[in-house]
Amino acid sequence: MMATRCGSIDPGIIEYVIRKHGLTVDDVERTLNKESGLLGVSGLSGDFRELRTAEESGHADAHRALLMFAYRVRLGIGQMAAANRRH
Repeated sequence: MMATRCGSIDPGIIEYVIRKHGLTVDDVERTLNKESGLLGVSGLSGDFRELRTAEESGHADAHRALLMFAYRVRLGIGQMAAANRRH
């Protein structure tokens, strides 16, 4: 998960979304690269400063986006720690 990009997704989602919603490849590319991530989840912004301000004002989706981002960071740290563990 990034500011406006989706991060890791199941590759099968691309074909599914194209067929299910009648989107073009350009539509999917724009959505995955410019309308996803923190922006897509919050519906507000990909900027942490704006999301923190919105969260403090009670914006539930900004809160959700920040929680999801923190979760993904924790997962990444755990994966790196496990991969670098010496036996």
